[in-house]
Amino acid sequence: MSGHKLLERALSAVRWARLLLLGLSLLLLPAGCGAIGYVASAVAGDETVEASYKGLAGQTVAIVVWARQGVCMDYNMLPGDVALSLNADLYSVTYGKDAKSELKGVRYVDPRAVLRWQKNHPELDGAPIEQIAPKLGASRVIYVEINEFQTHSPLSPDLLRGRAVAMIKVLEVGPKGPKAAFTESDITALYPPNSVEGVGASEDTNEAKVYDETVKAFAAEIACRFIEHPAVETPGGTPPVVGE
Repeated sequence: MSGHKLLERALSAVRWARLLLLGLSLLLLPAGCGAIGYVASAVAGDETVEASYKGLAGQTVAIVVWARQGVCMDYNMLPGDVALSLNADLYSVTYGKDAKSELKGVRYVDPRAVLRWQKNHPELDGAPIEQIAPKLGASRVIYVEINEFQTHSPLSPDLLRGRAVAMIKVLEVGPKGPKAAFTESDITALYPPNSVEGVGASEDTNEAKVYDETVKAFAAEIACRFIEHPAVETPGGTPPVVGE
């Protein structure tokens, strides 16, 4: 059995636990966790960066995550894991003690419902998000298209290094149909964040942990596009496009 298949089996129980406990975990998230807490750990100074997109307040938001076929073949749980983690991050800074004004009054479509809808409509897998967005019951759709994901260093299969790269798009859904209001390509997250070559496996660091931590870092990186956040050095990305 391949290493990726073993990883899938090792993480399957974790994913189903997340799905079953998501509603409770969202209510119990402590202040300072989620996107703000994760990114704040890498703060280099006191400067802040404004939200790249500020049109979520007062809206109903759905999160749709899609991964390229090659990525899904190796990590078939990845779209669901990223959707759950991103939703939890945004929820924590919408309803937590340190709630962000950019997300005031946001209502989130249950990510489990979106995942079920995607599973029940395989004929739309890979279809343009503009075709899918009106079917989700949301006025804003955050679309994440994962182009790369890995848990091993490209320099050596014996070294662990998480890397995720994606494009995100926000669609504003109205009576005349969806309109792309924000797009950013090559959003990148790394784990460990300061390791160029990667790290060797140990009692505390294995492939499952690298997978999980990369997903968390990736979700936090995306969530920060929607809130004011501490200025940190990011590993990559191209300038966002607001409106089309």
